[in-house]
Amino acid sequence: MSEIVITHYTLSDVSCESWKKTGETLRKLHDQMAPRFRLMGMEVTLLEKELSGTDKETVRRGNLVTFTLSELGGQEIPLEDLIGAETSFEPCSCGETATTCRTIRYEGHGYQEIPSGLLADAMLRASFSTLGGGCGSGCESCGGGCGGCGA
Repeated sequence: MSEIVITHYTLSDVSCESWKKTGETLRKLHDQMAPRFRLMGMEVTLLEKELSGTDKETVRRGNLVTFTLSELGGQEIPLEDLIGAETSFEPCSCGETATTCRTIRYEGHGYQEIPSGLLADAMLRASFSTLGGGCGSGCESCGGGCGGCGA
């Protein structure tokens, strides 16, 4: 059975509402979609990893969502690469901590709380790549996006 591992990174030392909401959305989407993917011979696993530290590089990994495809040798692919989005880091407030938060820029909009539509899009593109539909789709990426996920 093919496997897709979705990982959502948060920080133990920083708590942001947008990160919590992204996690909630991912859990709901996983619960809805994993049984359907299983019927197609694909196991979808959701991991939630909590990192510790407050240095700039660690904080920039907060709210990162990656997809690991068994067919690609276990390489983690960020959501933004799968869907052809850009990433920026914009000011946000996380409790009493002022910091910068990962912001996904897609089709003219910026998202710190990643919506279910973008998460589902990435999940579908990852599954297409796993099923062999990722290459030769015009942009040499997963399922036709121009992000270049390496499939």
